[in-house]
This record gives sequence, structure tokens and C-alpha cells, in this order.
Amino acid sequence: MKKFIFVIALVCSFNLLFGQNFSRMAKYEFKTAKNYQEETRNVRKAVNYLFKNPRNVEEEKRKIAIQFVTKWMIGTPDYSFMIDEKAVELTKGKKYLFSLFMMAMVKAALDNDNKTAHQQETFEHAKYILVNYCADKNNKAKPNKAIKKIIKQQKKQQKP
Repeated sequence: MKKFIFVIALVCSFNLLFGQNFSRMAKYEFKTAKNYQEETRNVRKAVNYLFKNPRNVEEEKRKIAIQFVTKWMIGTPDYSFMIDEKAVELTKGKKYLFSLFMMAMVKAALDNDNKTAHQQETFEHAKYILVNYCADKNNKAKPNKAIKKIIKQQKKQQKP
């Protein structure tokens, strides 16, 4: 019984701590290059949160996370992100897919911790992240035609 109460208390305290981060993220302003570097850890947490949770859960927190990461993306001196026509084609017709793709680019850059990664490598890793997120029906991220085609190709390759 004590273990059960401890686990419940731990889960509740984690939710409170993470909830406080969202309210902080919503108000946070990047002012110096050092601010961007100091917030990289929170940016990583935010993109991981986005890809570990369904699209339709805690939509306000998702919105805050996307806004926070977007502000970081625009101003960070340590990474550069280029959105080209391939990204637009991949996410065509779905604004939320485009937002998720931008978040996937950040996740790809931070996961590789390679500030000088070639744009094509970052694009491919981000595409992989987005496609896998959309492929999981539990995430409620309805794919567009381009992503459906990639998911279908992946399924064919997995079959013996």
C-alpha cells in the first residue's frame, strides 16, 4: 500500500513539475544567445513530449510547446533549419503536419547533436520521425497522401 501511495505521489508531483514548465514556456522570452543554449534541454523535452503523446491530448500544452520550440528554432545561434519545397510537399494540405515536421527537424538535430549535419540528413531523419508518428493510429495524426504513400511503402518492405 505504501508503494502504491508513493507511486501516485510521484506521478502527481511529476505532472505538477511538467505543468509548471508549460506555463513558464508560454511566457518565456529568449533575449541572448546564452538563453537559447540554456533552454536547449527544455526544447528537447518539448519535442519529445509532442512525439510521445497523441495529437488530440492536452492540445493547449501542445500549442505552447510548439510555440516555444518555434521561437527557439528561429533564434538559436547553434543550429540552422531550412524548410524547403520537399518539406512543403511532404506536409501539403495539413498545417498541423507542417508544424510537426518543424518539431521533427528540431528533434532530429538535437537527437544527433550534430550542429553541422547536412540538411538532407536532417530532413530524412525528420521525415522518419513524422511518418512514424503518423503511422501510429493512436497518435490521431491523420496523414496526408504523401505520408500515406510512405507508410504503405514501409509496410510492404516489412512483409516477408
